[in-house]
Amino acid sequence: MDAMTRPETYAARGQARTVRQQVYARGGCAMCVHRLEGWGLTACETLGRTFPRCIHTPGAQFELDQSTVERRE
Repeated sequence: MDAMTRPETYAARGQARTVRQQVYARGGCAMCVHRLEGWGLTACETLGRTFPRCIHTPGAQFELDQSTVERRE
């Protein structure tokens, strides 16, 4: 059984909230695995798609790049 204790669940929920805030603050595409970077801009590699839309449409969807998450300690 992989159930977490109540303190672990509370901490995980707080960490997820922090990462979600970072994603929305940076625009989403900057933290995605499928991003293209150039000329100081970050965009989706699939033409015509942007961050909130790519979550709900078929094809390459938003995948968080763990290396872009800013750690607070």
